[in-house]
Amino acid sequence: MSDKLSQITAALNGGRAQQALAIALQNPPYGQDPSYAAQDIAAVVQVLGQFKDAQMGDALKDLGDDQIDVLINYLYRGMESGQNSSQLFKWFAAVQAKGDIAMGSIVRVLTDKNRF
Repeated sequence: MSDKLSQITAALNGGRAQQALAIALQNPPYGQDPSYAAQDIAAVVQVLGQFKDAQMGDALKDLGDDQIDVLINYLYRGMESGQNSSQLFKWFAAVQAKGDIAMGSIVRVLTDKNRF
């Protein structure tokens, strides 16, 4: 986790939020210790908070379907924890705006027994 966090921090410090997002979505904490998962979720929420509302759609265009699935999982987990919920709801709305791809991702995440 510390390597992932340092890569995220370096990307954010360099003004590369899109790269930080791609790094943050790698290796989600499925089956990990809850404290590890909480740290990972907090890191993703931090990255998402770096985007302005107008940048969300463009950020999503660069993500593949699997990454969208992972992002939605992080959005749900972040909302459960109460971390920056207003920003997470905006991201959720931006994902929903993608249409059919988003609906498929939402259904996959809600029915997946593999949670972090």
